[in-house]
Amino acid sequence: WFISRPAARKQGPYTLWGLAKSVFAFAYFVFGAFLLNVVGFGLKLVPANGDRKKLFYHWLLSKFTGSLINVMANVKKIYINETGENFSRPAVIIANHQSFLDILLLVMQTPKLLLLTNDWVWNSPFFGAVVRMADYLPAAQGTEQILPGLREKIAQGYSIVIFPEGTRSADGTIQRFHKGAFFLAETLGIDILPVLIHGSGETMRKNRFYLNDGQLTLKYLPRIRPADTSFGDGYAARTKTISRYFRAQYQQLAAQVETPGYYHNRLVANYLYKGPVLEWYAKARTVRGLDYDAEKIAVAQHGYVGGPNVTFAPGDALAAPFGWQEGIILSDVLHYLPPAGQQALLQKCADNLTTGGVLVIRDGFTELTERHRGTVLTEWFSTRFCKFNKTADGGLSFLSKKVITDFAARHQFEVEMLDQTRYTSNLIFICTKRG
Repeated sequence: WFISRPAARKQGPYTLWGLAKSVFAFAYFVFGAFLLNVVGFGLKLVPANGDRKKLFYHWLLSKFTGSLINVMANVKKIYINETGENFSRPAVIIANHQSFLDILLLVMQTPKLLLLTNDWVWNSPFFGAVVRMADYLPAAQGTEQILPGLREKIAQGYSIVIFPEGTRSADGTIQRFHKGAFFLAETLGIDILPVLIHGSGETMRKNRFYLNDGQLTLKYLPRIRPADTSFGDGYAARTKTISRYFRAQYQQLAAQVETPGYYHNRLVANYLYKGPVLEWYAKARTVRGLDYDAEKIAVAQHGYVGGPNVTFAPGDALAAPFGWQEGIILSDVLHYLPPAGQQALLQKCADNLTTGGVLVIRDGFTELTERHRGTVLTEWFSTRFCKFNKTADGGLSFLSKKVITDFAARHQFEVEMLDQTRYTSNLIFICTKRG
């Protein structure tokens, strides 16, 4: 249940700490929903202006959703507001939809917000009453029925949130936009405010109330005015044009925030409960992992992030065919080979790299005498004591930095060296093949 079931759904395994964080967040949410229900019932008994009571209730709702997002300390939040958006004018806010967290992220932005919800949200036993007391509207009622209420709220300065995909995306890809949001914006004569949400689907996936460590990014795009014809005339044309624009902007945001660190938690989760093994994972690339140890390959093949573009196979790096590659990573490989084997493998890498290709070498180097003792000690534990790494009959042959620099000079590689450890002699050489 903790491992196999989530992995079958291409999700990370459960952990006790992860479950504890999820239960806390869910309990906080249920308690807040209960409190908002009580406050909403109490406000009905207060003899005050109805619009002011509603605005106060929306303010409480905004503050609560903000506190819920902020109490998730295991989730980093990034808000990008380069346009200085302050919701001073009503708008139809369109956002992509990956997770229930999207609703919380948007409601916390301003009290003067209305949501068009689906039946699941409207009838929810946990927050359905809150949604109804906040005058959120079920989209299933139809445009003609909800338009009078929307006009009244627009006149009071409220904006409308609509997820034009209509449902949450299971894999994070932006689905086809429906025309409803654009029809409403045209009919009501108000701006369209596109909002990008990135990372919510990784933090809490569709149909899974489990809170992963992650990063949420919300970015405001410039408003699109009713008189702006650069996106087409009429709501039908605008639907298609703004949809393409939205996807392009989302891809730019994804390229900006999806750094190697963004995938750290996902990569670690992929190998929980599987021992001290770390292999490769890359997005939108074809990756082939090769290891002499068949047991390591068996573990890697059962990682939940695997797919047609990520494969693993047992084999000898000196004998296995490489073919042309844009990148080759030798991670703690060379010192398992004798000196002649090291030279042969380096030559093989040089012969199979395309122009501009990168050879990344991570290994322990003998010049760092004091720190090298730490490397030798860790290798003793891994090969002799724990025995999760296997050596050839000749044992280990650590190399010097000169072996790499001489190799790079012979083959006209540009070389960058990274020293990121304190207690071992492990260095990273990034060798780029020049034309």
